Amino acid sequence: MVGDEKVKLKGIVNIQVRSNGVVVEEFTTENVVLYQGKAGIIKGLVNPTAITISRMALGDSGTIPSDASVPRTVHPSATELFHEVFRQNIQTTTTTTVDADNSATFITIFRAVDIPITSYLDQLKPVISEVALVLVDTLLPPAVRPPVAAPDPQFPGELLFSIRTFKAIPFEAASDTTISIKYTIMIL
Repeated sequence: MVGDEKVKLKGIVNIQVRSNGVVVEEFTTENVVLYQGKAGIIKGLVNPTAITISRMALGDSGTIPSDASVPRTVHPSATELFHEVFRQNIQTTTTTTVDADNSATFITIFRAVDIPITSYLDQLKPVISEVALVLVDTLLPPAVRPPVAAPDPQFPGELLFSIRTFKAIPFEAASDTTISIKYTIMIL
């Protein structure tokens, strides 16, 4: 590298919540890129594997127990969400590679009706308060990865790349609630 240049990964997460088709909340925040996520990217550069960010996971324990409006702190050494409730394939991916602007954007819409109520820790008040990008080794089976709800096991060859916790958002099927996650990873 020349001079003081350092390569850094940075993530920005935009979260949009809809209830009965109407946007009720939207916010943008930064994420934590995990050590295992960085290691997975490096392994993908030097090993003959097909490692890609192709799934996203949601959880319901991303806030401190005493206050659902205060997100927990995520350390880069984390390897999983505090309590994962659902994981599915990313629906849209775009890349930008123009001079110094190098980024990838991943978009997924989660629907409350798709997540079994038994997946949540508090089944009377289901919430979502954490999200993660998932690295997948696509050379490992299964070739087609369906959505997975807790407590079902995850597929082999999947590990979290990055995590973001946020204030708890009610996620009730009766209100036709959806959460759109737009996750952008930049190389700086």
